[in-house]
Amino acid sequence: MALFTIILEFDGGTYIEQVIANSIDDAQYCWKKQFLHLNVLGEMTERFLDSFSNDYKEFGLTKIEGMSGLWTFSFKFNRKSARGHFINSAS
Repeated sequence: MALFTIILEFDGGTYIEQVIANSIDDAQYCWKKQFLHLNVLGEMTERFLDSFSNDYKEFGLTKIEGMSGLWTFSFKFNRKSARGHFINSAS
């Protein structure tokens, strides 16, 4: 199991969460579940995560070359850009 830190920037806000998971794929699943449960964006939260999921299925996360345990992602939601990082903080 590893500790993953997720940093998301969207619409002027920065959201930081941590999850414990076996892999990067498990980490994104756990993060989505936790983000939905916290209802961070109110009524938009579920649609926001659907946009993330659609992008994830098509493109996945991009591993940052030359770095260990660091991935990035970005997508559009309501004509606004969302950008984030998954960081393997501790194994």
